[in-house]
Parts: sequence; structure tokens; C-alpha cells
Amino acid sequence: MPSPTIPAQQDRSPATVPGAPIVAPRSVETGKKPPTPSRDPRPGEPVSRQLQSLLVIALLLVLPCAAHATDHAVLFIGNSYTSASAPYSLDESYRQLILEGVPAWTDLSIESYTPGGWNLSQHHDSANTEGSVLYDYLHDTDPDHQWDYVVVHDQSQIPGFPQDRALYNNSRNGAVGLAELIEARGAGMKLWMTWGRVDGDSDNLWIYPNYPTMQGLLATGYESYVDAITAAGHSADLIPVGLGWQMIHDEAVAQGQDPQEASQLFARLYSGDGSHPSTLGTYLSACIIYTFTTGTSPVGLTWAHEGISDQDRLTLQQTAERLLAEDGDDNSADDDSADDDSADDDDSAGDDDSADDDDSAGEDSTGDDDSAGDPDNQQAASNCGCGVSSPAKGAPWMLLPPAWIAVRRRRRWFRPQPSSSTSNAAA
Repeated sequence: MPSPTIPAQQDRSPATVPGAPIVAPRSVETGKKPPTPSRDPRPGEPVSRQLQSLLVIALLLVLPCAAHATDHAVLFIGNSYTSASAPYSLDESYRQLILEGVPAWTDLSIESYTPGGWNLSQHHDSANTEGSVLYDYLHDTDPDHQWDYVVVHDQSQIPGFPQDRALYNNSRNGAVGLAELIEARGAGMKLWMTWGRVDGDSDNLWIYPNYPTMQGLLATGYESYVDAITAAGHSADLIPVGLGWQMIHDEAVAQGQDPQEASQLFARLYSGDGSHPSTLGTYLSACIIYTFTTGTSPVGLTWAHEGISDQDRLTLQQTAERLLAEDGDDNSADDDSADDDSADDDDSAGDDDSADDDDSAGEDSTGDDDSAGDPDNQQAASNCGCGVSSPAKGAPWMLLPPAWIAVRRRRRWFRPQPSSSTSNAAA
């Protein structure tokens, strides 16, 4: 009987069975599958569970910060020109105007750093000193410190100093350095121009013999700061607070009044030292910063410091509104002359006949003169130990008449565009 034959076994390897999964061959020696070579995931292929877990952890870390992000966060950096008029200093006055004027912003973070008499060079050094308050404000991860804007001003005399002086150059370089830090923080820098002293600067009469000259030189100095910031590849908006004070001064002159006369609104913008702001001066400054930050007029807002009359409140609000409108006119015309502020103005600089005056002529409670040291030796010149005396060094250009100041170029004032978030603000 023939021996049975065993039919050849069909090849059932995965390669020959349609639709069968691919099985990696086993090692003859170990019987184990060799390691699968790594490759990049193909488009549309699901990510691994490990990657999914990492994404979830990242979201859990980010969400609490996003959940507590403020509607509007602003840091004020300056000195006693900002901290004057407490408890409603400049930063707190700005907070009150925002709360009323932009009701959609309910969660605000408004902070300030205002050591007396400090200049921009000192602030820049502090911002780079680990462990300092200003360093933390500009570097920490606190969600309340993710600033929309950082509002900055220099010491009250330095910007108008001759540009070959050390204090001027140090402050200008400090402005550039701060702009870099603020930009790295993701915020916008708002550099605001301060006002000249009511009678000029007795420590530097050869530079600042009177208010108009001082205001003009300060304006030129702040413009040069912005030029330097721009040349360094950064950005800063200039808010012309000091020109609001000048607007009230010039209106009084146009009406044949003496702006320095005690009953005049211009004189009442100052505290008793003729340098620091009274509550009226702080309120005007806050209205201007509010207007240039939101692009919205403050006219019609009801909040003001206690003791400010309704007429004064309205006049100061209208000054901020006019300043923004004039800024728009200057930008559109793009000429080299300043606009005439005297025509078709409200009665902003006239005598205030109201008996409801505040006690703004009193001495600033801080006792801080916001003055800097000598440009060459950093020695103080004022009684408070923080004044700037800049000795004349043969500068014949300073003998030009003050009228030269009136023919300066006004430029680069910040003109914001109204946004939907400010549409509910008072008109």
C-alpha cells in the first residue's frame, strides 16, 4: 500500500493573507520581536497618551492664570509727582476714572512705584536689580502684573537740561532701557510729559527763568527720549500732560489775566511749593492720561477729589478733551508749528468764583521736592536734599527769547483709537 503523502502546507504568512495585520518577525535566537524603529507621527495620526498627559498638565497650569487675568492692568513708575494728592494720587485717580468711565472693566490691577525724586536712570537700575520691587513688577509671574501699560515719567527738571549733561544722558538712556524691559514684558510704554514749575526753576534760572520756557524745554526733552527709544528699535507713546497745564496757562494770558495770580486756575494746579500738583493738578493729569489711554473723553464723569468744584471739574475734563482733539489736528496737519490754543476755548483759565475751593495750595504732604542732584557732582541743591542745579557752561542759545519755545514742533503725542471695550464710557 502506497505510503500516504502529506499535502504541502499552504503559505499563511501575514504577507500573503489579504488584510492580515503585519507582525514583526521574531528573532531566531531569542524569539523576541526586534525593537520598532521610531518615526514621526503621520498627519492625522492620534498623539500618544504620554503626550496627551503632558498637554493636559500644561493646560491645568495655564488656565488658573487665564481665569484670574485682569480686565485692565497698569503700572505707574515715577516719583512724588505721581504719589502727590494721596489717598487719591495719580494712579488712584486714574483707577476711579476707569471704574466710572469704562464699566466693562470690573477687574483692575493698578499699581505704582514712586520713590521720591527718582529719575529714569535710577528706575532702570532698580528694574534690573533682582529682588527689588520694580524688578518683581516687571519680571514675576503674578497674573495681576501682566501689564497692559506701564506709565512712566522722569524727574521734574532733567528732561529740559542741555543734552550734553550727564543727568540728561543718563535719564535718556534709562528711558531706552525701561522701554526694552516693558516691551519684553508684553506691555506698552506710556511716557508722560510733566509740567514746568509755576515761576520757573529758582535753582536753574539760566535754563528755566519762567514757566513757558521750562515747559517748552521739557517738551523738547521728552520728544528726544521718544526719538532715542525709537532709534533703539523699541516703542513708546508720549502723553503730553504738561501741555494740558500749558493750555490753561495760555488761555489765561489770552484773556488778559495773570496765570500766576492765586485765584487763577493755572496757579491752583500747584501745591504751595509751586512744583508738585495740588488735587486739581493731579485730577487734570489723571484726566489726560485717561483720555489718551482709552481714546475717550472724560467730560461728564462725576468723580473728582473732594473739594473740587463742579465748574473746575468740568473745565479740567474739557481741557483733556481739547488736548486729544488738538493732538489729532496736529497729527493730520503734520506741520512745524504749534496750534493756537486761544481761539474758541472754554473758560478754562478764568477766575473761579466758586467758594467751594479745595485746599490745594497747601504744601505737598510728602515733603519731597522731586528734584535731582547736580549734573556734574550729583549734589543736592534744594532744601529737601534732592534738587538739581545745572551750572551754566557758556550756552548762548539759552539767551534766545522765550518766544522760540512757542514755535517748536509738536509731534508724536499718542492718539489711541477707541475700541469696543470703551464704547460704554461717558461722552
